[in-house]
Amino acid sequence: MRKLNIFVALFVVAGLAWGAYWWAGASALERGLAAWLEARRAEGWVASAERLEVHGFPNRFDTTFSGLSLADPHTRVAWTAPDFRLFALSYRPNRLIALWPGPQTFATPDGTFELQGEPFRASFALGADRRLTLGPVTFELGAARILSDKGQETRLDWGQFSMRPKPISDNPKLYDVYLDVTGLTPDPSLRAALPGGDRLPEQIAHLRLSGSAEFDRPWDRRAIEERRPQPRRLVIDELSAEWGGLLLQARGTLDIGPGGLPEGELQATARNWREILRLAEASGALDADRARTLHRALGVVAALSGDPDTLDFPIRFSGGLASIGPVPIGPAPRLDLP
Repeated sequence: MRKLNIFVALFVVAGLAWGAYWWAGASALERGLAAWLEARRAEGWVASAERLEVHGFPNRFDTTFSGLSLADPHTRVAWTAPDFRLFALSYRPNRLIALWPGPQTFATPDGTFELQGEPFRASFALGADRRLTLGPVTFELGAARILSDKGQETRLDWGQFSMRPKPISDNPKLYDVYLDVTGLTPDPSLRAALPGGDRLPEQIAHLRLSGSAEFDRPWDRRAIEERRPQPRRLVIDELSAEWGGLLLQARGTLDIGPGGLPEGELQATARNWREILRLAEASGALDADRARTLHRALGVVAALSGDPDTLDFPIRFSGGLASIGPVPIGPAPRLDLP
């Protein structure tokens, strides 16, 4: 009986200790998040939450934000969400799951976008240092609609983006990246602008990107508080897009200078490349004269390869321009982050 009483006493003491740990951790978490919002407001941000609460006793820290609004006056990027939640096990608080159950709005210098659809999820790990260095992170989005303030609507069936620090590397700014999107439906205005666009499927069946990216500094809490790390080098192992009978694949390395302008070369393979040229012309990325020049030149190259419908060619980026072989096709895309 005496041994049983000792066991019960130890069990009660352990329960009280764990309860005290959970209460202290939950209180510190709630105070820390509230202080972070206050610090952002002191820097001129819009940073508010109508309600901030931590629940989940005894084994989780479940944090709920209601009416959350963040706006950075320096980058002019803003985000609002009526409901945002963070979940962590109380004995592993640096491994988190984020959930966006409702619609959310993003405002950038290029426009405002509202994301609607299935809950948006993310899982990620944070370092134990004060900078909260980002470990492996995965974002997943189910069926969704993206509405712009210009009246355009983009839909997708499913999408995933993953990034993790490069394994077996002593460079803290180097990350593996992976993007996979299925069932992407661009705004109808894009198809309407294409010659024969009514013959193309509404959906882009698949987009995939895998490779690695080196940034100008590691991803940590400064990415929100100060500015986003900017890519400086991209190693693309696979970039592929399939839209009906159109297929474009590319791989290569790009160095990214100030302003997000890439320098380098991608080796590309295009199936039904004539349709891809018409797409580039209709979207405004390629003017009519250059399109005709490329059509004649690439037709000769494809015929010599033995398959007139499939073309292997380099895409070069230099001096702010993109070129197919020696022929400029327009301005290079800017790859900087807002």
